[in-house]
Amino acid sequence: KPSPALETGDIAGLGGSVPPVSAERSVTSIFGELVVPIVKSLEGNLGLRYDNYDDVGSSTTYKASLRWVPTSWAVVRGSVGTGFRAPTLTDLFAPESLGTSEQFTNPLTGETNLQVNSRTAGNPNLKPEESTQQSIGIIFQPTDRISASIDWFRIKIDNAINAPSAQFIVSRFAAGDPAFADKVKLDANGEIEEITQILDNTGEAEVEGFDLDVRVAQPLGGGRLNVGLNGTYYSKYDQAASKGGEVSRKVGTLVDATGAPVVGAENGGVVLRWKHIFSIGYTWSGWSIVGTQNYAHGYEAGWRVDEERNFMPSLTTYDVAVGYTGIRNLRLTAGFRNILDETPGNVFTPVSNQFQAGYDANNYDPRGRTFFLTAGYKFF
Repeated sequence: KPSPALETGDIAGLGGSVPPVSAERSVTSIFGELVVPIVKSLEGNLGLRYDNYDDVGSSTTYKASLRWVPTSWAVVRGSVGTGFRAPTLTDLFAPESLGTSEQFTNPLTGETNLQVNSRTAGNPNLKPEESTQQSIGIIFQPTDRISASIDWFRIKIDNAINAPSAQFIVSRFAAGDPAFADKVKLDANGEIEEITQILDNTGEAEVEGFDLDVRVAQPLGGGRLNVGLNGTYYSKYDQAASKGGEVSRKVGTLVDATGAPVVGAENGGVVLRWKHIFSIGYTWSGWSIVGTQNYAHGYEAGWRVDEERNFMPSLTTYDVAVGYTGIRNLRLTAGFRNILDETPGNVFTPVSNQFQAGYDANNYDPRGRTFFLTAGYKFF
């Protein structure tokens, strides 16, 4: 039930009216799990789940994993499985609405900052998204004070539910992609008159990468030194807005080789190739001090108006916190986030949803150096 201003489309810049949605569904699910000790050092795990939605059908998904302990200081683990995500009621039943698209550039004419009629709606014929995933990893713990793990993962998604941006639709239409032939309406002069941004099961994606986690806890000078590193590296994030259509290779970029936005850029998100948190801390006699490094690898953003490529630099910020727990049930913490007051670089977004400009709000915090103070007390 949107507010009257939303329903009538009276909010400037929103694009159009937001109609109310009334729908219901019934869901029945059952899940079972079995742990199988194969031999002393090898354990298996099987999981099975059944979901029944009265509006989009049913699905049976599974998980199978193995855990092998070859030595007292190493564990090898691996798993395979499937996934299922039903479309929301709004995805299915939102009424059709005619509004105004976000700004885009017409590749056919070179015109910029265009806005046209945009037809949006839910799609009652949507099917659930489905996925398959595999992972394998190893944990090392040579001593009680040192542990490290690395895990490889791969995820493939089919029937992904998409509502692509105006820029992506017209770019694919201009490129002759048959999946977008009916998504753009031209007037008698060949100008874009209307686009259709209705949800559909057109997408597919394949993701691959590594997770790394290292922890060290070492007694030192009457206290304990703690060191930790946690990061994720993406080697692949390929996504297509249509089955068999052109694949966007999204790792480290918001645009393709021609400067057109990759799939998903309309949501403002970029897939960073590497991102980590590194921390060093020391605890003693109820006191603790922790320094943290936050690192986000750079990436290519939208092309500038002079058609030069624009790259966002890597960003490293540091946090410092001091804590005290010397009073029973009381915990005090004070510190600074981004203590060096690093400023995010300017980004030229390839799509203008929400008319975002300036810094990348999905990866960078614009507040600069920030002081915080927290206190917690446990009564029981």
